[in-house]
Amino acid sequence: MADPTTSILQNATANLHVAMVVRLLDRVVKEVCDSQSSPLTGTRIADYARIDQYMTELESFTEFANKLPEADYPKSHPQPVALDPAMKIPPMDNDSLWLLAQLVDTARFEVANSNSSRSPSGFLPGDYDRWTSYYSDIRRLVSEHMKKATPTDKPESTPTYPLPPRGALGV
Repeated sequence: MADPTTSILQNATANLHVAMVVRLLDRVVKEVCDSQSSPLTGTRIADYARIDQYMTELESFTEFANKLPEADYPKSHPQPVALDPAMKIPPMDNDSLWLLAQLVDTARFEVANSNSSRSPSGFLPGDYDRWTSYYSDIRRLVSEHMKKATPTDKPESTPTYPLPPRGALGV
């Protein structure tokens, strides 16, 4: 029997569609953690727009892949597709973005370890429903909390953490 303390992290999937969802979720975590708003107590308008774009892309791809007919890969399944290691979420002064990153990271863990991850393609109905509920929770955090309750003035506790790195540069 596998040791549950070492086998719980998923480093591969047998499903290209799951691999893509994990890839998109990983990118959201990176973008949120390194955003211009992460060292602030509120979220900048441009970062709200980017978060909306990330969620739209996730929802669109998940819906697209879910509608595909079942594919038959008798010669290549189960061929593992390596997943990048999950990013460690750094401490940040923006509590709401920290929570958003944690929610996205949790969704990533659930997707990577889902029953659909063992399938050659597509998503099982229960997994699809769970994933879309995660996306809804993330959107609700932004619309029902972040846009209403932040920024807050925290002069005694902010800044606490170092600035994130600058964005990636060209060639």
